[in-house]
Amino acid sequence: MLAVSGGVDSMVMCDLFLKAGFQFGIAHVNFELRGKESDADQEMVRLYAERQQLPFFTINFPTKDLAAQQKRSIQELARELRYEWLEKIRKENAFDLIATAHHLNDSLETILFNWTKGTGLNGLMGVPVCNGFIIRPLLGLAKDEVEVYAEQEQIAFREDQSNRENKYDRNKIRLDVMPVLKSINPKLEETVGRNLQYLEDVRALYYWAVFNILKKVWGGDEKTSVVKFKVLEEYPAPTTLLFEWLAPLGFNSDQIRQIWESREGQPGALFFSQTHQLLIDRETFILQERIEKNKWRQTYTLTKDMSFLQINDAQLFVERHSNLPKTFSENPFIAYLDIDIIEFPLSMRHWKAGDQFCPLGMKGQTKKLQDFFTDLKLPRTEKDKVWILEDAKGRICWIIGHRLDDRFKITSQTQQAIKMIYKP
Repeated sequence: MLAVSGGVDSMVMCDLFLKAGFQFGIAHVNFELRGKESDADQEMVRLYAERQQLPFFTINFPTKDLAAQQKRSIQELARELRYEWLEKIRKENAFDLIATAHHLNDSLETILFNWTKGTGLNGLMGVPVCNGFIIRPLLGLAKDEVEVYAEQEQIAFREDQSNRENKYDRNKIRLDVMPVLKSINPKLEETVGRNLQYLEDVRALYYWAVFNILKKVWGGDEKTSVVKFKVLEEYPAPTTLLFEWLAPLGFNSDQIRQIWESREGQPGALFFSQTHQLLIDRETFILQERIEKNKWRQTYTLTKDMSFLQINDAQLFVERHSNLPKTFSENPFIAYLDIDIIEFPLSMRHWKAGDQFCPLGMKGQTKKLQDFFTDLKLPRTEKDKVWILEDAKGRICWIIGHRLDDRFKITSQTQQAIKMIYKP
């Protein structure tokens, strides 16, 4: 499917695809930014598709109104609307790919734009030839080559007058900056094309190094990644390496710099992206998918007659025993409590500031839960996951997986026990 605006670039692309014998359809977006001119573009592309007997798809977007409602730039929103709609049409009509008519000059403008705004290595690579289902078959051609071809082949197209106005940032680069660069180097596009090939080699070496260093400093399991920043310090440009690993997870450059600068003096500090959270913990960064606050604020109730409780992705089984056990399991997720001391209903919840209990073995002395977790050297992300069993009087009975409260232990006076089995 070809994305066709009606301008010289996209109409040349259509001609090349026809002559190459590809099967394709045409998709056109009317952003309603130029009134009758936009409608005329749409009609020209429609008639072209009709003459060539090509499938035609089109849509109108009130782009100005949408941008005002969403308080976004018109260009940014238009690009998003365009690509989302193109992908929708591709899926619905079983097209293999979407082709856009970006050329070498577009790539150079992108490089200059990204450099001006701030970018990493990928931003200096210009427009990618392939990006998912999107291909850009004209990227090897300069703008003047496209125009010469259009003239030689007498290809009809429409001129977008807004391209000659420098009110948009990219137009300023095209109209004001590019002529100056061309005066310095008349073969600018040819030079840029060679430079991009060099940069591709640089990028390949760069990501090879990033991947191999990653293997040496990164550990953990499926749910938790651990970055050993003490090891990372031994490599050049550690913040750049950190950026390459964390930016795809939504962390921005300012956050990543702050994470690196905070590594020594702020253990326990948490940083968030939309999808992940990173904890600074002694000599490591601990990275996990972001915990939804509402998920961890949930409280579950266990009444006296219940024998089973489903808690998120875990289960709690309850058994009552009149014959007291002679030995106790060493499994931290199994606990025996004196049922006559407990006041039902029980609550399952996560810890909060000010919580305290009487840890088993401390002969009735109380301890703040925060201090208890610190003694265990539990990372903050793990503290948030610990479940607490509390009775109706607000007394903590069991820190599940860690310690029973001394007040509820089985003694020689116990008549009946309740056995709790927690299965993560």
